[in-house]
Amino acid sequence: MKSILGIVVDDEEELASLFTQFSKLIYKLLKNKFLRFEYNKSNNF
Repeated sequence: MKSILGIVVDDEEELASLFTQFSKLIYKLLKNKFLRFEYNKSNNF
């Protein structure tokens, strides 16, 4: 049993899927921010 960021994880598979979901979420957020930034930049010209 391991505890990561206050979340107790029983096995490695659970940990891996948690990590995958987390990184997907981060990626989505970053992508949205970047797209919005590019959009605003192109509108200024």
